[in-house]
Amino acid sequence: MVHPDTVKNELQGDGFLKEVKADRLPDPEELSENALKQYESRYASLNPGTITRNADHILQELLELERDIYIEQETEVYREALRIFLEEKYDTGQASLSAFAESETHQGEFSEYPQLQELFSQMEEIYRAEDGFTQVFSKILPLLYPAMDAISVSAQQSRRKRAGSSLRYHIENLVEKAGHSILTHDTAGNGHVYEVEAVDEEYSGTIYISFLTTLRDRFRQSFSDSSLRNSTEAQFIATGAGNDIFTSSSRSDITTRKVEEITDEGFTLIVFEGVKQDQHQDVSGVVSYREFFSDRLPADIA
Repeated sequence: MVHPDTVKNELQGDGFLKEVKADRLPDPEELSENALKQYESRYASLNPGTITRNADHILQELLELERDIYIEQETEVYREALRIFLEEKYDTGQASLSAFAESETHQGEFSEYPQLQELFSQMEEIYRAEDGFTQVFSKILPLLYPAMDAISVSAQQSRRKRAGSSLRYHIENLVEKAGHSILTHDTAGNGHVYEVEAVDEEYSGTIYISFLTTLRDRFRQSFSDSSLRNSTEAQFIATGAGNDIFTSSSRSDITTRKVEEITDEGFTLIVFEGVKQDQHQDVSGVVSYREFFSDRLPADIA
């Protein structure tokens, strides 16, 4: 008998959907590059002056383009997931599930994803036993619901999980397009340390950036790496909070208490210009993306 929870487990997490996406979906870095190409094809090539004047608007556009590219490709992958399982995984030349079930010696030896195999086996039996379209699908469709539901939930979760990486790669691209060069990059704690060379190549410096889609409790993980707490490098938290591309979370996530906690730890918070102007206009520890690219980044690597 097929159990809905085990079908869900075989599809979600480290299951079949992860395998399908790894084979067929571009990674966040490639997606950000594709979005940048579309942006420059639609408008014009980015240059340092454009970025220092309009970084918030440009980043917003890039994120929207990438979201549209991703959703289109992801939707196709999820739409085809069960067909891919049928063609590439189901009944791969081994004995039937029922034969294995009758033998303790062979129990558990059937190919990967046994519950999905059993689901497709049941549907095949129905197809062979019933006559007529209505009779067949009136029994098959209820069997498919757990798998279809798991695919739908997985699609929603994956968009949230990849958002932090998305923000990171777009900002890295804009740093380069602003005329700087990222010489080295290392993961540190909950973020990344960059050695950045200035536009004129006369000097370079290091900065630390943690990329977060919201400012819920996870932002405190950026403070946890002891190697950063006494560092002389500038330390930033870049967030998409208040931007519905990432989440329905409202701007109220960026509270005065959280901003004070961030600045007390020696970090500067980077937000979209609208959030800065509406909520923290006079707070020096909160900067817009325009201010980051035009003022803070050049100053902090000098």
